[in-house]
Amino acid sequence: MIEEFKPNYHIGETVIINGNEGRYISWKNSPGGLLWWIQDDTYIEIDSGTLTKGEMIKLAKTLK
Repeated sequence: MIEEFKPNYHIGETVIINGNEGRYISWKNSPGGLLWWIQDDTYIEIDSGTLTKGEMIKLAKTLK
Protein backbone atom coordinates (compact mmCIF):
# COMPACT_ATOMS: atom_id res chain seq x y z
CA MET A 1 0.00 0.00 0.00
CA ILE A 2 1.38 3.40 -0.99
CA GLU A 3 0.45 6.31 1.24
CA GLU A 4 0.33 9.84 -0.07
CA PHE A 5 2.58 12.24 1.85
CA LYS A 6 0.60 15.11 3.35
CA PRO A 7 2.57 17.79 5.21
CA ASN A 8 1.05 19.54 8.21
CA TYR A 9 -0.13 22.98 7.12
CA HIS A 10 -1.51 23.70 10.61
CA ILE A 11 1.77 24.41 12.36
CA GLY A 12 4.36 27.14 11.89
CA GLU A 13 4.26 30.46 10.09
CA THR A 14 2.95 30.58 6.53
CA VAL A 15 5.57 31.57 3.94
CA ILE A 16 5.44 31.75 0.15
CA ILE A 17 8.41 30.34 -1.77
CA ASN A 18 8.36 30.77 -5.55
CA GLY A 19 4.56 30.97 -5.46
CA ASN A 20 4.19 27.89 -3.25
CA GLU A 21 2.79 27.89 0.27
CA GLY A 22 5.05 26.46 2.93
CA ARG A 23 5.84 26.76 6.62
CA TYR A 24 8.60 28.14 8.79
CA ILE A 25 9.06 26.90 12.36
CA SER A 26 11.66 28.69 14.47
CA TRP A 27 13.95 26.90 16.90
CA LYS A 28 14.16 28.08 20.49
CA ASN A 29 17.56 29.41 21.61
CA SER A 30 18.80 29.57 18.00
CA PRO A 31 18.51 32.00 15.08
CA GLY A 32 17.51 29.16 12.76
CA GLY A 33 14.57 26.90 12.21
CA LEU A 34 12.83 24.59 9.79
CA LEU A 35 11.55 25.82 6.42
CA TRP A 36 9.59 23.56 4.08
CA TRP A 37 7.43 23.85 0.97
CA ILE A 38 6.31 21.75 -1.99
CA GLN A 39 7.52 22.82 -5.42
CA ASP A 40 6.70 20.93 -8.64
CA ASP A 41 5.43 17.93 -6.60
CA THR A 42 8.70 17.80 -4.63
CA TYR A 43 8.86 18.31 -0.85
CA ILE A 44 11.80 20.57 0.00
CA GLU A 45 13.07 21.22 3.53
CA ILE A 46 15.83 23.43 4.89
CA ASP A 47 16.85 22.92 8.51
CA SER A 48 19.43 25.23 10.07
CA GLY A 49 20.60 26.25 13.49
CA THR A 50 22.60 29.21 12.17
CA LEU A 51 20.77 30.72 9.17
CA THR A 52 18.06 33.22 10.03
CA LYS A 53 14.52 32.98 8.68
CA GLY A 54 15.30 35.68 6.11
CA GLU A 55 18.49 33.94 4.97
CA MET A 56 16.68 30.63 4.63
CA ILE A 57 13.89 32.18 2.57
CA LYS A 58 16.42 33.96 0.36
CA LEU A 59 18.21 30.65 -0.24
CA ALA A 60 14.92 28.84 -0.87
CA LYS A 61 13.88 31.33 -3.54
CA THR A 62 16.99 30.50 -5.57
CA LEU A 63 15.82 26.89 -6.00
CA LYS A 64 13.98 26.75 -9.33
